[in-house]
Amino acid sequence: MDLRAVEYIEKHYSNFSGLQFSRVFKLQSLQDTKREFYDAIKSISNRSLKAKKNGKDLILWARRVKKHNLDFFDDQAVKIHFYSIHRRSLLYSKKLLDVQDEVEFTNDQLAENQKTQEEEEEEAIEETHEEATEENHEEADDGTNETDELNEQKDTEQTENLLNIPSGDFRMKFERCFNKMKAEEKWYLSNGKCVEDELFAFGMQCKEEHPCHSFIVDLTDTNYQKYRVFNDDELQEIGSFREKKLPTMPSKLRDYFNKYNLTTTTALRQKIFAPEQLDEEYSQDMDWIRFTVYSFVREYESESFKRSHSEEWYKAHVWHFLDTVFNNVNEIEVLRVDSAYLRGEKASFSSSKRKNKDRSIGAIDSLVSKKVGSKCDMIFRKLVCNHDDILEFGATETGKDYDGDDATKKLIEGCIKLPKCLKDMLDNLAMNIQAIGDIEVVGFIHSGLQSCLVRADRPTPYTTRITRVRSVHISSDISNFGPSVLPSMYSAWLAREIVKRVLLLLPTSPTAVSNADSSWLETYWTSSKPFVVPETSTSSATSNRSNKKIKNMR
Repeated sequence: MDLRAVEYIEKHYSNFSGLQFSRVFKLQSLQDTKREFYDAIKSISNRSLKAKKNGKDLILWARRVKKHNLDFFDDQAVKIHFYSIHRRSLLYSKKLLDVQDEVEFTNDQLAENQKTQEEEEEEAIEETHEEATEENHEEADDGTNETDELNEQKDTEQTENLLNIPSGDFRMKFERCFNKMKAEEKWYLSNGKCVEDELFAFGMQCKEEHPCHSFIVDLTDTNYQKYRVFNDDELQEIGSFREKKLPTMPSKLRDYFNKYNLTTTTALRQKIFAPEQLDEEYSQDMDWIRFTVYSFVREYESESFKRSHSEEWYKAHVWHFLDTVFNNVNEIEVLRVDSAYLRGEKASFSSSKRKNKDRSIGAIDSLVSKKVGSKCDMIFRKLVCNHDDILEFGATETGKDYDGDDATKKLIEGCIKLPKCLKDMLDNLAMNIQAIGDIEVVGFIHSGLQSCLVRADRPTPYTTRITRVRSVHISSDISNFGPSVLPSMYSAWLAREIVKRVLLLLPTSPTAVSNADSSWLETYWTSSKPFVVPETSTSSATSNRSNKKIKNMR
């Protein structure tokens, strides 16, 4: 026990602060700090109350702390204090280990060279003696050497296999992924802070799976500020770096949108069926707007929005316009359950591709069943036949209730499941598009009548950025039709335009080679350098727990 702890408590017990105690004694862990504190408390509480010099109030206070096991360190500020210490220690140790590895490698090489030189000298001296005995025992020696070589090779292979066995702990995979990153390709902020290093330091301390384990940074995740991973200015810089502007709607189409900014079903019907120019000069976008508004009018007239419904009802009766907005984009199809009587979701090909990348034929173990990708309510993908590669550009998640932005289902699906699925789609697109920094995928989180557009892009090679557009809540009152329904429809148009923008990045030819130079036929077969990208994390414990929670809510 440190006597200084006793002296400190004697002076500050009346207004004792766990945070201040931690700062003064500068111990490296909360556990060590609490042990030091309670050892001092035990020492003080054992004092006699009869001795005047001992301080009656201090002893009674210490005994009360001991009896009731009062915890002065169960405070957010204390946790942040030790998180910062752990983070600094972790980053320092990683840098130190890198230096140590280089030094050890150099020393090993020098020792190996010295050993080789000594062995060559010994072999030269004993060469004549070995030649004489070698003839007599050639067969036996050859057999022994061959056996030794086979055993050595077998031991080496077994060791390598043990080292390469995938670990069930996603933190180990997370660290291996981090170690593969090149320093020159990481994301450094203007103040010198490295985004990937901060995500790694934070992720190594998380007790549950977090998007940072996939090197996903969500600008709305309050954990980054709560634990001082990034401050407000740094998050703003992360959000504005190589920012992709939202598409701008042509003024003519925007004006047509605003014509339906009305407050009664009667006025809306009159506007819908009034003769318009689009009957003469057909516009698919204007037709989509009119059709969608009409479908909403019918729901308002039947007062559907004043009653609760199932999740499937919201998909079929409210969010259908996310499907129909792509009707004039021939290259895109929207996957969803076709009938309101069928429950279920569609599996992402990109997610399945990632989950099965290490799948192989059976050997010592049986052939593992193919894993299904993340299931989403809608998936926006390139129109393909079964014999073509599949490219995906977005997905949606729908819930039947709005319980606030902090509802469990919304947090799990909106902050973990959907961002990871969008990252898988980005990874798959990056294999087909060279301009990785220009790629973007979109998603929607629906909670009852609320909708939020989610965007995912990769401004740097390793980090996936999640940004969210302003949420829109469709009103159950027709008088708020314009300010609530029209922005929801507008967000669908924005998503479609973003997808169209990415479609233009796809090469018209997979090889993109010149027909004047045939040398590409030779280089075509050369193995290309593997594309290094942080793998999306997978934690079976988190997945099972999340699925159970979501299933119970439906």
